[in-house]
Amino acid sequence: MRILVSGYYGFDNAGDELILNSLLMDLRHRFPEAGITVLSNRPEKTSALHGINSSSRRNLFRIVSLIRSSNIVITGGGGLFQDRTGSLSLYYYLLIIFLAWVFGKKNYIFGAGVNELKKLNRFMAGAVLSLATKITLRENISKDLLFRWGCPKNKIEVTADPVLLSGKKSNISAERTKVIFILRPPLKGQEPVTAFAKLADSIYQRISTDIVFMPFHPEYDLKFNESVMKAMKSPSKLFAWSNFGDLHDAVAASGLIISQRLHGLILALIYGVPMIGISDDPKIDRFLKELGQRNVMELSNENLYSLLAMITDVLEWKDEFRKKADIMLPTYRMRAKRNAEFLFG
Repeated sequence: MRILVSGYYGFDNAGDELILNSLLMDLRHRFPEAGITVLSNRPEKTSALHGINSSSRRNLFRIVSLIRSSNIVITGGGGLFQDRTGSLSLYYYLLIIFLAWVFGKKNYIFGAGVNELKKLNRFMAGAVLSLATKITLRENISKDLLFRWGCPKNKIEVTADPVLLSGKKSNISAERTKVIFILRPPLKGQEPVTAFAKLADSIYQRISTDIVFMPFHPEYDLKFNESVMKAMKSPSKLFAWSNFGDLHDAVAASGLIISQRLHGLILALIYGVPMIGISDDPKIDRFLKELGQRNVMELSNENLYSLLAMITDVLEWKDEFRKKADIMLPTYRMRAKRNAEFLFG
């Protein structure tokens, strides 16, 4: 059996690489003899990081050949179906799905998120995603969008992000107060460097803790994080990850995660670490809303003190958050297991 995997891989984005790691664990468990190939922006790096065959995502003729020779084509996971950053990436993933259908392959969407799209893109996405064999989605809003766009309901199941299956639950010391910022440049508007610097300084002054910046997608995030650190008056540290263990260990040892990236929040849930979501992306709001958390806010100089009050409240109730995480995590993990069970079972 041959399996081809397509997604936002090989771009050094921690969230997407964590997704791929979880997907590969499922595939290796269910299809131990299968030959798996991942389409990647940097095939050599993907092969080294995941121990897997990889091919360039930019070579269309090679991609067509790989689809034709595969038994299963998988697209996902993550927020691939969006056009906030432009439509070309959306068309790319839709083309892969369409070609898999043309060549009569089993054609699965794995643990994906879907955003509202422009009118033409909605029509195209609805038509092409309807051609998939089965689809798993990480939250209900994505399901509602696909239903509105005409996708058959019997093909779709809401599961959870596959990264929720990773990690090892550990006991978090109540004394650990290190605060990790997982920041990204804003998708639009003015960069809130000053607001983040003021926030980090205020946290340092109020609770006298280490402030750590951990860029999840260094190519895009590093410069912005360094600008915030430079604007601070207090000391801070930069954490550079090189493997999945680095990410898990850093989050597990922290006392608070302040994140603009979804998988920073997911890792926080896995390890029972209190979290604050800084939102400029619908998936942050969706995840925290489903958790029953109100600790999500857009950052600006105007609401800085409101955010500080929220952080103080979250830290005060950290033990309760950890107890709630212990209760909720098994349910999320059961849902995350359904990605493979529904698609391949």
